[in-house]
Amino acid sequence: MAIDLLVWAAKESFVPNFRERLDLLIPAPSITFHAADFYRLFAQRRTSVLKPLTPGGEAIFAYKEKLRKDYGRCILDATMFSMSTNSIAYTDKEYRVVDQRRQERYKLSSLKVFRGLEIVRSSRAFVRYTVEINPDFVQNNHFLSQLITIPDYVSLRTTGTDHAKQGSSWTVGRFLYLRMRYAWGLWCSADNKGKNEFTENFSELMEIAGFVKTPAKKAASLLRGYLERVCTLGSIPFTARIEKVDAGAVRRLPDGTRPAAYQVILTKKAGQREQEAEQQRLATEQQRQNQARQQGQQQVLKLTEKLHS
Repeated sequence: MAIDLLVWAAKESFVPNFRERLDLLIPAPSITFHAADFYRLFAQRRTSVLKPLTPGGEAIFAYKEKLRKDYGRCILDATMFSMSTNSIAYTDKEYRVVDQRRQERYKLSSLKVFRGLEIVRSSRAFVRYTVEINPDFVQNNHFLSQLITIPDYVSLRTTGTDHAKQGSSWTVGRFLYLRMRYAWGLWCSADNKGKNEFTENFSELMEIAGFVKTPAKKAASLLRGYLERVCTLGSIPFTARIEKVDAGAVRRLPDGTRPAAYQVILTKKAGQREQEAEQQRLATEQQRQNQARQQGQQQVLKLTEKLHS
């Protein structure tokens, strides 16, 4: 649910004309939304979102028991409260805050996305949230963002059941979708954008999919299906395949055996390659026209100088 709330916050705080109105990104924006709007768009089960806290959810209020009545009536309440009072900690990496030129301004070891949470309810079915969003998160969402197509993102759902015929939120698939969009951002950098293939980190994808303790061979098999489904979406401009790495390149385990190792190869779809080729053709043609125009202007200038000499 938390990842859907982050996507929701990014969507609700996005300013389409931000490059002309950078001043709008400085203050902390406030968003207001109804629980029903959130769980319907993101295919979260209403009964799961609005049900009372589980023992794990109760732990959020372990040292804040007085706040339990106002902010812990249901799972969504507690999740919003946790994201408003706790920070996301970065251990191996850090959160880089950048400017409009994508130049690093400073680094954060932790980030609190929400603050100032207010909850209004008239009944269990009517719940409204108002919260401020951290400007660092908002600015990075504009300056470092990779386009997330909301219809594609929310289409990643589990198989439908009698109680939820259209399925519910497929969390792993949505995490992988965000990772693939992130990979596309890296791919579009100056050093990589001309490549037709790009290598992803298999170990990190295993972690995202929750396969940390799963044998690599089984994880590879499951990931193939997951990535195939994610990469069929129109907003993912590439396919993904998983290949086994030569065992000789893998470190031995303490017992002397070599574990199976894999790599993920992303390949641009035919339509994407054709689009890039057309863009390159148009850019080349524009450059040729500009050069011809400059040469013509230079010739006219020389001719004018001769006439006046």
